[in-house]
Amino acid sequence: MTAEGEQQPDAADVANAAAEAVATEGDDRPSDADIIAHAASIRDEQAQRPLVGSREPLSSLMDDFVGAAPALVSKCEALAKSHSHVRRMRRDGNCFFRAFLFGLLERLIGRPEACAAAKKRFGDYGKKLVEAGYQEFVFEDALELLQECIDKCAGAPGPMDESSVVTLESALCDAVTSNHLVMLLRMVASCEVSRRAEFFEPFIQGAHDCDVESFRRRFVEPMDEESDHVVMSALSEAVCCAEVTVEYLSADQAAAEAIQFKAEDAAQLDESCRVHMTMVYRPGHFDLLYPQ
Repeated sequence: MTAEGEQQPDAADVANAAAEAVATEGDDRPSDADIIAHAASIRDEQAQRPLVGSREPLSSLMDDFVGAAPALVSKCEALAKSHSHVRRMRRDGNCFFRAFLFGLLERLIGRPEACAAAKKRFGDYGKKLVEAGYQEFVFEDALELLQECIDKCAGAPGPMDESSVVTLESALCDAVTSNHLVMLLRMVASCEVSRRAEFFEPFIQGAHDCDVESFRRRFVEPMDEESDHVVMSALSEAVCCAEVTVEYLSADQAAAEAIQFKAEDAAQLDESCRVHMTMVYRPGHFDLLYPQ
């Protein structure tokens, strides 16, 4: 785990930096030091970006790919038929958790019943964390902070109240607040993977060639680790009231794919207590999407 506020180059950054360095240097292959330095510069650039960005027209996402990835441009154009805006997350390996966190809280604004259901769910899960062997003092402050955020959402004058959204943006752009809440969600996801180890084990062994406990220690609980299907499924199952649709954009010619993650018992909740959010994924990164 990296120290708070520090951004270390990860494997994806190093690979991207190597590709960029080779492209710029022609046949002269860069040294390992050059690659690491270039990767660090990419991370430094990302560190200047907000943890949670403002809503932008979806066309801004297309602009990222013009001239570089025509297939992604066409897929964004298709996505624009049903979605109008995107909210970017910082590319720091925590983008799925941060998008989930912001998407959940934003959609709880001005919905007291949904807030009550979410608050109870997280309160109950705090007990499950203790039962699973987590020490309460490790997560109790973060859990209290999350419940305070939910209470503020419940007190908003109406759904998606603009001033409340701005307040939420400010809160989740604060590194201490945001990272504490991401840490909590990582614990929740890890605990759920452990609770459903028999179900998740084949997927973990197939994708990562390790056992469940190693997967949790290496890929779920540490900050800055990217999330895969197992993590997304586990967190959605744990939170229950939150349903996540992920629009997958790949640079190949295959059609864009949408995958939904929701808890098995989500249907038992009244619709007034459920939250629906959509994310867009392109290689290595998640952002929030907003429907037309």
